[in-house]
Amino acid sequence: MAFSNYTAYNDSIAAPSQTVETGFSSTTVIAGRMFDTWRRAFPVIGAVPSTAVVPVSTTAGAMPFQNGNSGRLVATSSRIDSTVKQTLILCDRVSHQGGLSGTATGEQTTNLPTAALTRYTDGIGVMAALTIYTQIGATATTFTMRYTNQAGTGSRVSKTLTIGGTNAREAGLSILIPLADGDYGIQSVQGVTLAATTGTLGSFGVTLFKPLLMCNLDTTTLSENFDFLANNFYGGFPEILDNSCLFFLNATPSTAVACSGFVNFSEV
Repeated sequence: MAFSNYTAYNDSIAAPSQTVETGFSSTTVIAGRMFDTWRRAFPVIGAVPSTAVVPVSTTAGAMPFQNGNSGRLVATSSRIDSTVKQTLILCDRVSHQGGLSGTATGEQTTNLPTAALTRYTDGIGVMAALTIYTQIGATATTFTMRYTNQAGTGSRVSKTLTIGGTNAREAGLSILIPLADGDYGIQSVQGVTLAATTGTLGSFGVTLFKPLLMCNLDTTTLSENFDFLANNFYGGFPEILDNSCLFFLNATPSTAVACSGFVNFSEV
């Protein structure tokens, strides 16, 4: 079923099925770069993954919620509170792993391939990032990722990106990976190749995620309410699949801050 009219939608905002609270702190800040809040979430910090696993709603670090009972669960509105501008992307963390090295050259396959998807299993719209868990080296190099695309075609190779060096080595950084031309999703990742050492072992891993919606907190306010239907440029109101591992990617401001808020869910 769906909302029968706009009044029904407004009623769902006034009395949502669930209100899911969240928060995180930005301890490392690089203006204009994307950070993964997995290790900064509160009240429970997400663990660094080692083996390839599929995180779910009950995994420590996820925004906890209850699956829908009689219908589809959708995100309808939210509120974000911060002292500075924030751009947040709510995502479903569909698969992640760790244990990759900032010094190894050649293709790294430790804890790869990524765990098979249990949500968005065709891979359409699923994106990939390298999440840095422990700071790697000060020497910049490049990397590529070998993956299977949304059509099930293996050994696809991503575009080349920089890793290591200033603004590309810090813990918490999320390096979003552009896919090969024509691809629009990922089913799994088989390997990551660094062209040269960054100089420090560190630790990073592949994170597969499905972006769901965006919230952009203006600099002139300390808090803002988002209506995902009326303000559809923020992403509409997406379906929240059962057991989704919800977390935020954060385009950080120029100041380290704490951010908190909530997302309202309704059944339709």
